[in-house]
Amino acid sequence: MGERAGRIRAALLCATIALAATACGPTHGGATGPAASTPTLDEADAAARGYLDAVPEISDEIGKLTKVELASPGGVWSGHSADGDTMILTYRLKGPRGAGKAKVWVVRGEIAWTPVGCRARVRSSDPKSPAPAKTVRAGREPETTVSSDDVDRDLL
Repeated sequence: MGERAGRIRAALLCATIALAATACGPTHGGATGPAASTPTLDEADAAARGYLDAVPEISDEIGKLTKVELASPGGVWSGHSADGDTMILTYRLKGPRGAGKAKVWVVRGEIAWTPVGCRARVRSSDPKSPAPAKTVRAGREPETTVSSDDVDRDLL
């Protein structure tokens, strides 16, 4: 990737992070000040990555994850659900037997961001495998303004 493209990608990622933090509003617990006023994407990202590593349906299909990369730009959606502040994080996945793309629903609780579910499309890397991409679901998906059709389209 050229230097200019790298700078553009970095700027888009920073803008996405700022938008996600702003949309989620102040933290719970009455804390104030700049450091306490916005949740960090890093916390939600770490929780989501741990969740993806623990989903047996994904590792059953493509093996233990060797690469989990936040999709950028557009890899973060933030808003509200009945569960509270919610982020949907989109990742590119790679394992020894295949690759895919996943969306993880992360909800902010009183103390931390907690993953509540994911949806992934994974495909075998074996050229002899006639199997099409498989949709894997784990946990639950909170009701948000993002429709299921939009999620499925993004995973193709």
